[in-house]
Amino acid sequence: MDSLAKLLMFYFAPWWLLMYNLKIYSNLPIMCKLHRIADQVRQNLPDP
Repeated sequence: MDSLAKLLMFYFAPWWLLMYNLKIYSNLPIMCKLHRIADQVRQNLPDP
């Protein structure tokens, strides 16, 4: 199971990083808004 997870990680990591970087660079204002929304949601959640 551990070797399979590593294999999948090595296989998908470059593609995931590429897609993630493309999304960040093409949607930077949207990403900033999402981060602000996520921060607000985190602040509104009750502490566990």
